[in-house]
Amino acid sequence: LHFNMCNLPSSFLLDEQISDIEKKIDKNITEELEYSCFFWAYHLGKCKEDGDMIDMLRTFIERKMIFWIEVMLLLGKLSSCLNILGIAFEVS
Repeated sequence: LHFNMCNLPSSFLLDEQISDIEKKIDKNITEELEYSCFFWAYHLGKCKEDGDMIDMLRTFIERKMIFWIEVMLLLGKLSSCLNILGIAFEVS
């Protein structure tokens, strides 16, 4: 996860204004990344709770969460973010 995952020309444009956005999404968001974005909290819940897990979750929230939200938005799944975060906070 990183800034501008799909190399879009501007963050000020609506998705509908980018003619080849689907192609950019398909090229830059792999099936593995899509799976990870949807199920990371589920897998987090299957881990044995320890300090390292809490530190990793904190790092994710502080450094990567905005990029995760961007990917979810591009996939049309922004509404799932609150549920996924809820799962993560329940298990942490």
